[in-house]
Amino acid sequence: MEAATEINAISAGDSLSTLSETFFPGKWRAEDAIRVCRKNVEGWRGIPKESFILETISGGMTNHLYRCSTTYPGVPQSSVLLRIFGQGTSVCRTKDNVIFKAMSEAGLGPKLHATFEHGRIEEFLNDSRPLTNDEMKMPFYAKQIAKDLAMVHELQIPIPRGEPQLLQDLKQAIANLDAKARALLPHTPEYYMEQVEKILARTDSPIVFCHNDLQEGNIMVNERRGDITLIDFEYGGYNYAMFDVGNHFAEYAFLYNDLPAGDLGFELRKDAYPSRKQMVEFLGEYNSVLHNGTEPEDMIETVQRFMLASHLYWGLWSAGMGSRGAGYVSYMNTRLSEFERMSEGLL
Repeated sequence: MEAATEINAISAGDSLSTLSETFFPGKWRAEDAIRVCRKNVEGWRGIPKESFILETISGGMTNHLYRCSTTYPGVPQSSVLLRIFGQGTSVCRTKDNVIFKAMSEAGLGPKLHATFEHGRIEEFLNDSRPLTNDEMKMPFYAKQIAKDLAMVHELQIPIPRGEPQLLQDLKQAIANLDAKARALLPHTPEYYMEQVEKILARTDSPIVFCHNDLQEGNIMVNERRGDITLIDFEYGGYNYAMFDVGNHFAEYAFLYNDLPAGDLGFELRKDAYPSRKQMVEFLGEYNSVLHNGTEPEDMIETVQRFMLASHLYWGLWSAGMGSRGAGYVSYMNTRLSEFERMSEGLL
């Protein structure tokens, strides 16, 4: 599920312009989307179609999101999220569905109601919103994030393993760079891969199933209960466990939400990286789930080196997206500059 920044109602007969022929044969109307939900959500089949409301949810970049609700009394759930997969993304949707199902069954993600060729129907997280960047660092939430991340790392997800996700994605990102994208980089792509190899030569981390994109927008908090749910495992895969932790710590310094109009989509706050005390406390909670007997202090340098890998990963990812706007180019330069600035003494 993606964070809802705005919800707008659609009349039943309205055309869903985003659900064009690129997704389905012919034009879809709101009533078609409602029909799919009625057919697949438990307890909804016999409900009159007049009892349903469909609303658009803004905020999705790689997907089109709709909230389908019913006013009919006595149903197990009154709202679901209808996700229509977008195009122009490298995300493997079959893999994404397998991961989502596994997270749901493990109680670590929203419930899965149904999948279909071009999308899926998910639990709508009522009374929930994304954590803010500042909240993400608060001890109350940081402890929950650490424990949930450890539980994710314990899962055996039935997807191909192969090479760690970090290396797979970086090699693919570099292979996809055209001459214009390469020209944006301060150094050659090969230089950055050499830096990744240096990081890996100086670290030791188990390969586990990882989220790989644990930032503020991908952590939902229930405002009534205060518990969190990790969402959006689109980049999930088998990877270095400490990359997942290091990537999360790197995100402490990047603000993506509640930015002023006309911004580039992010804001770097160099003074917001986690302190040593914050890292030790987080890793202590993480280790308490795994019972691995490792001292948090002994993990700090490994995590810091994987923070560097995170900057390289998202820097090269952004280089491939540079044609989409200045925000991606700025993000690329920022992440790669942070790598250079923070690498002293670690490589």
